[in-house]
Amino acid sequence: MALSSSSLFHFTKGGIETLKAILSDGFRINYSLEIHPKEYVDSTMYSKNVLNPHLTTNYEPDGSKSPQEYVNIKIPMTCFCDIPLSSAKSHSEKYGAYAIGLTKEWAVKNGINPVFYVARNSMVAKEFWQKMNLTTTRKASEVYNIPLQSGEKMELKLFGYNSDTEEIIDDHGFIYPVYSLYLKPVGEQVNNPQTSTYANYQDEKEWRYIPDRPYILRHIKTDRRLWDRMYYQEFLRNYQMSSKEREPKYSNLAFDLDDITFIIVKQDIEIPIVLDLLLEKYKTNSDNLIDPKLAMAISKIISFERIEKDIFNV
Repeated sequence: MALSSSSLFHFTKGGIETLKAILSDGFRINYSLEIHPKEYVDSTMYSKNVLNPHLTTNYEPDGSKSPQEYVNIKIPMTCFCDIPLSSAKSHSEKYGAYAIGLTKEWAVKNGINPVFYVARNSMVAKEFWQKMNLTTTRKASEVYNIPLQSGEKMELKLFGYNSDTEEIIDDHGFIYPVYSLYLKPVGEQVNNPQTSTYANYQDEKEWRYIPDRPYILRHIKTDRRLWDRMYYQEFLRNYQMSSKEREPKYSNLAFDLDDITFIIVKQDIEIPIVLDLLLEKYKTNSDNLIDPKLAMAISKIISFERIEKDIFNV
């Protein structure tokens, strides 16, 4: 059985409406919450608290909680996976039962690249981190003095998007080498209220599209006491939300009909919905003839309901 596919798949939990939007307008570029590379070289075991995805908590080898809370970053991207259709069932349970497949030739043409899976505390992880301690020489766009519950004030310097430079920075002024935006841990421990499971990210075989001159958002740690930390993080979240509204939007990632290899809906009953959309958007002949490219795209519509019956015998 092949371990890769000739296609790259994008799965979505957004249902039929999101799939229709992708077919109509291309892929939107959204901010994805990722682990900061600093955490790859920490001696503790990384764990994501699913109740509060904006914070990450480290645990000591004996399972006790570390006294510090560490950094996440948000990167603008669109993600794909390089998995065969025979592996799609488990992936769809996590990421949604609607998907579109596109050729790898299209992916390469658009600069989409596989992520680098990095093992914790490896020589590779340490080398990456050593390259990421630089800060920009540009002047901060905005400076805030945040009042804390203790009566103190914390200075926060923030850097806005600057289209005049090739330098990739986050809103705190830290510089990111391009390759650092494609890092992913081999796996992580995910803590739910009732269970703790290990997520093996290597199985996803992720590829990323990241736009030119991406603007990175950073959730930084603070060792101050709980209420000061919560106030600071709430201020930062509000700033980042308004910042995303102010900054220029990234253009959608487009594709043509002949780039499509699969259009997957959840149920057979939804296939006519996609068919009607494609006919409305792409049919141009007044004599009811269908363009060969459109006919090929229509032939690639399939449902997970059918895949489960034909491939998984469910």
